[in-house]
Order: sequence, then C-alpha cells, then structure tokens
Amino acid sequence: MSEQRTFEDVIRSVVRRWPLFLISVAGLTVLGAAYGKLTTSSASFSAEASISIGSPNVVLLGGDDPQAPQRLLAGPEADLLASRLVEFAGSDYEDVTVRPTTSNSSLIVKAIGESADAAEQLALGTSAAYVEDRRESGRDLYRVASAAQADQAAALETEIANLDDQLAAGGSDSTGLQLQRIQLVEELLKARRFSETAATNAQRYDAGLGEPVLIEPAESAGSGGWVLFAVVGAMLGTLAGLGVALLAQSVDHRLRSRSDVERVAAGVPVVGVVAKGGRDEDELDAIEARVRGRAEGAPLVFVAGAPEAALAPGVVDALRKGGVAQIVADVAGTDQRAVLVGVRSGVTKDVDLVATLSDLELRRTAVLGVLVWDVARSDLRWARRPLLLRG
Repeated sequence: MSEQRTFEDVIRSVVRRWPLFLISVAGLTVLGAAYGKLTTSSASFSAEASISIGSPNVVLLGGDDPQAPQRLLAGPEADLLASRLVEFAGSDYEDVTVRPTTSNSSLIVKAIGESADAAEQLALGTSAAYVEDRRESGRDLYRVASAAQADQAAALETEIANLDDQLAAGGSDSTGLQLQRIQLVEELLKARRFSETAATNAQRYDAGLGEPVLIEPAESAGSGGWVLFAVVGAMLGTLAGLGVALLAQSVDHRLRSRSDVERVAAGVPVVGVVAKGGRDEDELDAIEARVRGRAEGAPLVFVAGAPEAALAPGVVDALRKGGVAQIVADVAGTDQRAVLVGVRSGVTKDVDLVATLSDLELRRTAVLGVLVWDVARSDLRWARRPLLLRG
C-alpha cells in the first residue's frame, strides 16, 4: 500500500484508534500537571510592601568628606535589592520580586506565600531587612569617618602640645611657632567638628529609605504553573497520539475503506461500499444498477476472496440481480473474461488484493470494478466519498 497520507487518512487513523489517542492525551496532560505542581510554587497569596525613597536624615559634611546623597533612585535600589534577595528573604528568595514605581519614588517588594500572613510577613520582612542593612552600612561609613577625624584631632592635639612646650622653652623663632600653632588649632577645630557631625550622622542615618509599609492586604494569587504544564502536556499528548495512530496505521495493511482500495487498485473503479451490520437499500440498489451496467448481458463472476456465507444477504441479492452468475472465493474458481473483485473491510489485506488483481491480469481477465463490504461505521464517511459511477 502506498505510504502517502492525506488529512482524511490521519483523522481516520485517529478515529479507529481513539482509545490510544485519548490515553496519550490524558496521560501526558496529567503528567504535565503533576510535574507543574511539583516544580512550581504551591503558594496562593501575594502581598506587596512599599519602601519610600527620599533624602537621608543627615547633616552634610563639607570638603572632601563623605557626602550623603540628597535623593536615591528607585531603579538602582531595586536592582541592588534583587541581587541580594537571598540575604534578606532567606530560602524563600525565589518567591520575592522587586520593582521600582514609575514615579521612581519608591520600591515595591512583592512576595508569594501559602497564606495571607506568610505573604505579608515575607514582603515586610524582606523590605525591613534591606532597609536596616542599607542604614547600617551608611552608619558604618560615618562611624569610620568620625573615627578618622577623631584620630586626626588627637594627632593635632599632640602637635599643638609639642609646640606649646617649644614656646614655653623660648626660642629665636617664636613668631613662626605661633603661626604654626594657629594653623594647627584651626585644623583641630575642623577635625573635631567633622568628627562630631559624622558621629551624629552615624546615629541617625536612614539612607533615605523609609520604613516599609504594606500597600494592601494580601490577595489570592493562585498558582497557575501547573496549568501551563498541563496545556503543554496536552499538546505533546496530541502529537504523541497522532504519532501512535499513524505508526499503527503504517503497520496495518488491512483495507478498510474506499480510499485504501483506490490506492491499491489504481485505475479500477469502486462500484460500491456497504456498511457493516446494516442494510442501505439505496446503496444496494445503486450497486445492482452499476453491476448490471458493466455486465451488459454477459454473465459475471464475483471474486469475493472469502466464502459466499461471509457476504451479507442484501449484498448477495444485489449482485445476483445485477447479473453476477457466480460468486467464488478466489481467482482459481473462475475462467470468465470479466469479473468483479470483492474486498472485505478489515479482513482483506493490500497484498491479497494486489495478488488477486495480478492473477487476473495474467489470466487476461478484465476487472470491471471492486466492491467493498463490511465497512465500519467510523470509516463509512470516508469510504463512501466520493461515490463513483452513480447509476
């Protein structure tokens, strides 16, 4: 049989083997959903906390000392927090996302949890831990600056004390020592002022980040990850089901319908198609008329490929009325110059039909047509379309 497949052949193959197709689709859908349940979060609530961005609550230092920014940008802060989520959200860091607001005036920290309380605590806890870390890092900066200035002040005090000792002892350069002392005292006052300002900033520094607040109570979010996996599984199941159906079709060489017969018996017309387990009087009448038209008064032989008892009574009657004088099981049973060939759907194989047609050709016997009977209802739609040689 030709391996060429039409769209109708694919559909027919699926219809014939619909249990395998449904098992494939349902099985992969269930597996996809189960995999999605295992690999995606089972959380069903989400909560959002907001961290406002503003000016740090510090007294600015002058000169080359650390300068506190007047305003922080939400974008860089969001990137920084997102890169350090594992530090502040712990093992639940994958359930937390961070984004800046469009106004760039605050951060939004969104958390997913199995309950409303869990989602709110994760959002607020992550936000609070980040804010405190940023504040503490700023405080450390000013503590270091304050300590450095305090050390510088102590060193200046030591130098001033040495100069005082030199001035008390007297000397030829007392004027120069006095000027040097004045400069050191100015530097000392500046160092002390900077040290005190930095110490004050170390105590009150807030990094410009406000206390996180919950935007609104947690809402049900639902976990749709398994739905996506189920859809993908259904798609793969459909493809697998089609593949199984076509594979089964490719190894099944039984003829089942008009299109199967036409592929094998190229050029030989199909005179009729009869359903299994039923009598279609219109079709039987059409078969009778077609057979009579081909007989043209001469006796015909019907090569059934099976005992006459396998033919439905209605089919036998239609053949007899049409002019078939003899029904035989195989080619060896006839020496007539014109015959009709029968194909029993689901039983006759393509090689059987080819062998019969080849034997008839060698015998120089004309094949006037092929009759297909016992066609399953699921194949009948395709088997009978298009009907050839009406009347």
